[in-house]
Amino acid sequence: MEFEYASPLIRIQKHIEAAGLRKTIEELGLISQLKPAVLEHFDANRFVRDTADANGLPSTWLVSEEDVVRNREARAGPVVAMDGVFAFRRRRSRQTRRC
Repeated sequence: MEFEYASPLIRIQKHIEAAGLRKTIEELGLISQLKPAVLEHFDANRFVRDTADANGLPSTWLVSEEDVVRNREARAGPVVAMDGVFAFRRRRSRQTRRC
C-alpha cells in the first residue's frame, strides 16, 4: 500500500479551490441557461477529478481517465459512426452539385 502525505496547508488550498469551483458553478448556472456555450471555457472532467481530490476522495474510487474515454466511445459509437456517414453523404452531395 502506498501513502501520499498532504500537508495541512496543501489540504486547505485544495478546499479553497473546491469552494471556488462551487461558487463559479453557482454563478454561471443562470448564465449557462441563456448561453450554454459559456461552459465551453471549463474542463468538467478536470473539475470532477480535482474536486474529488480536494474533498479527500481516494483516487482508487475514481475510474481511470482511459476507462472514461473508452466508456464514452462505447456509448457514442453508433451515434458517432452515423454522424460520420451523414457528414460524408453531405460532402459528397455538395461535391456532386458543383460538377
